Amino acid sequence: MFKKFENKMSLRKRFSLLFICLILFPIVLLNVIVTSVQLEKASSQNMTSTKYEFSPISQEFISDVKFAFNFTSMIYDDYDINMFLNTKFKNSQDFYEKYSSYYINKTIDFYANQSPNIKSPKIYSDNPTMTGETEVLAKLNNSVKQESWYIAYEKSGQDIFFFVDEETRYASVVRNLNLNSSSTNENIIRIVIDLDYVSDDLLNIETESTVYLFGENSLPLYTWNSGFTPTHESSYYRLIQTDTVSDDLVIVFDHNIDNYGDMSLVFVTKNAPFFNFEIILSATITLLFTLLASLLFMKTMEKNYINRIEGLVSSIDVNEFISNAQIMDSSEDNDDNKKRKTNNELTIVEHTLENMSTQIHALIKEAYTLEMEKNQADIRRKQSELNSLLSQINPHYLFNVLNAIRLKCIIKGEKETAKIILYVSKIFRQSITWNEDIITLHEELNFIKEYLAIEKYRFEDKLSYELNIKEELFGCEVPKMTLQPFVENACVHGVQNTIGHGKISIDVVEVDNDHYSFTITNPSVNFSQEMKEQIIGYSNGNFDVDTKSVGLKNTFARLRHYYDEFKFNIIQGEDTVSFQIILPKQSTKKNPDTGNK
Repeated sequence: MFKKFENKMSLRKRFSLLFICLILFPIVLLNVIVTSVQLEKASSQNMTSTKYEFSPISQEFISDVKFAFNFTSMIYDDYDINMFLNTKFKNSQDFYEKYSSYYINKTIDFYANQSPNIKSPKIYSDNPTMTGETEVLAKLNNSVKQESWYIAYEKSGQDIFFFVDEETRYASVVRNLNLNSSSTNENIIRIVIDLDYVSDDLLNIETESTVYLFGENSLPLYTWNSGFTPTHESSYYRLIQTDTVSDDLVIVFDHNIDNYGDMSLVFVTKNAPFFNFEIILSATITLLFTLLASLLFMKTMEKNYINRIEGLVSSIDVNEFISNAQIMDSSEDNDDNKKRKTNNELTIVEHTLENMSTQIHALIKEAYTLEMEKNQADIRRKQSELNSLLSQINPHYLFNVLNAIRLKCIIKGEKETAKIILYVSKIFRQSITWNEDIITLHEELNFIKEYLAIEKYRFEDKLSYELNIKEELFGCEVPKMTLQPFVENACVHGVQNTIGHGKISIDVVEVDNDHYSFTITNPSVNFSQEMKEQIIGYSNGNFDVDTKSVGLKNTFARLRHYYDEFKFNIIQGEDTVSFQIILPKQSTKKNPDTGNK
């Protein structure tokens, strides 16, 4: 039924139907979608700009709070300060002499000057032999114990405590300093944060708002108000996860502070209805112009095609009549007459175009085949030229230069420098030579020893290292330069940032009959939970976060390439962090020797 109707439909009606179905309707629909997306994007940008407006306040405040917690942790871990607080002083002179020798005042001032909003950090102690007080050191007497911050700290029963005083408009971070559990004295430190600067920052923003500071409870620890009254109770906003609540625009900045828990800054302001007249007007004008242009184009195309088809139909009718008049039987003549009597002009030229299409397809296929052969020949020629150029590069020039420098050092008697240059040359050759990507632990550990020798030359007595491996594991196979990125990180992020001596341990042990593990242990300096999660993410194949740790990313990518499965762990101690990788064994080859430095 539809085919019969289609055959009788004129070309003009076909163009009109195509215009409605394929141009008019899609353009209107697309315009509506684009306008909606633009309005949503503009609304989202408005939301984002509001977030950016409040973000600096949140970042500064949370940074101060985190710094205060870190401040107390650094004082807590300071051995000299703990020794001083638990010293039995002979007299006032002895007290002040030890106070000066332990640099108590300079230490506190150094940390306090890192943040302008940190006020009057002070250590309190009930050491009965402490006979004096200073700017940063005071007695923990009954007067201090009657203050609101101390009462709240005692009531909490926590070693580290965050307290906000509405009356003084100060926040306090209080921490127990009894590093030595055998100490009989009570020693605490209090860091004060001035909260007034947040109010000043809010007044500098045109948007009126109310800001809540929440801890882990539903009631706010502190509230700032710059002119806007929320429509809900404050406890309601503690549970908010979305951006809008009725007429209020709510922006939540969640932060996790180590040793304390979750802390949220919730900014509540007026959620004004968003409507962009310019986008609506622009969309309407664009729609009308597009429809008008499409209509004119369609009419022009319709007229042009109909004129050409009519001329072609007339020509085909005459030729067919002359060539086929004597040989057509009555049935064929009747069929052709039926086709010509329909309003579908294209039906008449259908068979002629089929023959033409077959010939064109054959020509295109032939031309395409010739073009592909030509392109492949060009690619082979260019690859040959590139290989020729690459073969002219001689990396041995660099090795010759290093050997020349090393010989000069030997002649001048600088044996240690010559030894280090030899290690550098061998490491350089190892890093660019990839004839064998799988090597034994013998070769890998020799490479690590040479690398650590260079680092020891750099750090001198600040660095020591130890390699522990059983003989039966010497021949286990491992991808080349698997250990080096971990050892390099141990030197750069562990030993280099350590105050005093730093030690690196490399332990290779048998886990079971089919697996062994190697563990790199180094000092733990500023190793945060965020860094731990990031490295574990690399081991799981997540390479989209942070592009700085290229060595670790490449190492894990290669391990995932060579092994169907392997295990990776990060073990944190009090002062150290260990990176453990468990791999399958391979066949034995050579027996290296171990060494201690």
